[in-house]
Amino acid sequence: WYQRRVRGQQICQGAPYDHNKCICKCSSNFEVDPANDTQCIDIDECKNPNMTCPNGRKCVNTPGSYHCECLDGFENDWTNSGACIVKNECEIPHIVAQCLSKKNRTCINTIGSYNCSCKEGFEEVSGVCTQVDECKTGGDECEYFCEDNAGSYKCSCPPDQKLDHNLHTCSMIECATPTMRN
Repeated sequence: WYQRRVRGQQICQGAPYDHNKCICKCSSNFEVDPANDTQCIDIDECKNPNMTCPNGRKCVNTPGSYHCECLDGFENDWTNSGACIVKNECEIPHIVAQCLSKKNRTCINTIGSYNCSCKEGFEEVSGVCTQVDECKTGGDECEYFCEDNAGSYKCSCPPDQKLDHNLHTCSMIECATPTMRN
């Protein structure tokens, strides 16, 4: 009988007169390849239904083992016991610079990615962020005048009136009652 180690993961034993026939025993977490009984193949622990990773993690098979890592779009929060948290691509300086290099855009984080979206008060028209005229879309609430500004609008009144507390209607400015002097 003889014994030989093959590729570090198996030990094959056979009769000394028949080197083409051997019986292989595989190392832990490996199994005999059904297609070639002289080879050992890795057992994919991730395919085992009893093997589960903690919530928010996925199983990654490695030769002879496995490990759990955060799902795509998440990262380890080393300050909180290594829990998986949403990765914020908008905190990466070159991504922020890329978004800000496009006029009137800001970075919006999404799970696994980000978008360079128009800032508040702007909308995309033919690939360009243009200011929304809120006087046309919501300024009809103003009793007299509407002044558009980035992201909002402001109502104003004629010179002899003042803006009411609701910031949309106007009322006459009351004159102070004169006092009598002796």
